[in-house]
Amino acid sequence: MSKEMPCENNARANRCAIYARSATAHQADGSFDEQIARCREFAARRGWELLNEDIYVDSGISGLSREHPALNELIAAASSFRPFGYVLVVSVDRLSRSLPHYLELRCKPQAFGVRLLSLEVRRTSSHDEHSSEC
Repeated sequence: MSKEMPCENNARANRCAIYARSATAHQADGSFDEQIARCREFAARRGWELLNEDIYVDSGISGLSREHPALNELIAAASSFRPFGYVLVVSVDRLSRSLPHYLELRCKPQAFGVRLLSLEVRRTSSHDEHSSEC
């Protein structure tokens, strides 16, 4: 017997948002334009819908800062049940370079049924070594 999902959940499962952050325009991890292009490609390969209004960019903001205006907007959109089921980032360090802040940020979208997906998994990152359930 299969569980039937509400229509809203089905729509959310096929739609995503993107978050990109760059401390400078030309950093080692790529500019935010490159991050967005990689996430768009990832979403397209899965057949996910991506609206321009669901792309959130913080430019010129350090990963050590707790002030990320676009990320805060994204979390607010997830909490208002905007119909996206995933948030794509190139790597978790785009969210934060502080482990406690990253763990806090990681759980916020999940509280609203939105999954955070990182295109890259860096095994040397303390984020991977110290991950915990929300």
